[in-house]
Amino acid sequence: MRSGTGLACSGRFITINGASMIDRDRHRKLQQPSDPKVSSGSGEASMERQKTQAAFLNYLAAFTIVSPAQREAHLRSAVAETIAFSNPGVNGRGVDDLLTHIARFQQRFPGGRFRVNWLREQHGQILAEWTQLSEDGSELLTAHSY
Repeated sequence: MRSGTGLACSGRFITINGASMIDRDRHRKLQQPSDPKVSSGSGEASMERQKTQAAFLNYLAAFTIVSPAQREAHLRSAVAETIAFSNPGVNGRGVDDLLTHIARFQQRFPGGRFRVNWLREQHGQILAEWTQLSEDGSELLTAHSY
């Protein structure tokens, strides 16, 4: 676990402290400050912004990792052990609860993933629009997190 990294979600809204679902093919591209879909800046504030955005993307990437052991290793290195999250019908705290939540997501949507349409950071919080995709790439829904 990286110290100082955490994520809290409420409904469709996600708040990040220091640091649910992304198309892994776009993951590296979205982390690059030159990508116009990711906000950037200069100096120390820009570095903190990039750190927060990368943590959000790493959290979302966990939803695409099929191997339970790899998913657990990824999450334990990407989010705080005390992560809190909430979605309609789901409230959880801790990496173990999140691992269970992701496993259920994968059972319900095999091969499902998320595409981040745009991502902005301000004062340690993320505002993002994402689209949930089915295994064949069909768009299931688009929503916002902040």
